[in-house]
Amino acid sequence: KWLEHGLPPRPGGIVGVPSLYINMDRLFEGFVRKIIQIVARWLRRTRGLDITVKGAGSGKPLVVSPRPKAYLRPDILIEVGRAPVAVGDIKYKLVEDPLKSGPEGDRGAINQVYTFIHGWNVEKGFLVYPSLTGQTLYECHTLKGGKKLYIIALNVYEAPRTFRKLQTSKMFKTLCDFLVELAEVKGLENKW
Repeated sequence: KWLEHGLPPRPGGIVGVPSLYINMDRLFEGFVRKIIQIVARWLRRTRGLDITVKGAGSGKPLVVSPRPKAYLRPDILIEVGRAPVAVGDIKYKLVEDPLKSGPEGDRGAINQVYTFIHGWNVEKGFLVYPSLTGQTLYECHTLKGGKKLYIIALNVYEAPRTFRKLQTSKMFKTLCDFLVELAEVKGLENKW
């Protein structure tokens, strides 16, 4: 009753409040992985692109001697022709510019993906965040040494409930373009 009136319980009074905990990090991570897997399957079926999206499993050890330790487990591993081509991490946080330092940025995530790229020996890495602008888009940055870092902003309000609605969404087109770019398949760009 005290919640309805905005009053705290009387001193010494114990009030039971039912609660529900939802791990939004895992929920968002699962949603993003599933949507990217659906898009990859569609590209495989309709365009013949041999692309696979999955979790990293047990990962790759960062420390290899005297025994393997500190495993690198990105949220998403993208393979083309059974060879890893990109690693990604999904962050459920609102970030204006991940490349900035301070509260507006997420430099820790940039460092994390940079480590994943080098540890998995791939040329590309990516970060996925919920969009602040209400648009699904991605941008590519070139890292020192020529490797690529993609920042994806995903409009979660656009999340379709059916495959047909997904197929006609901006999210679908953007993720198709992104996966094709990751796979570096010439001639498939902008054919949908």
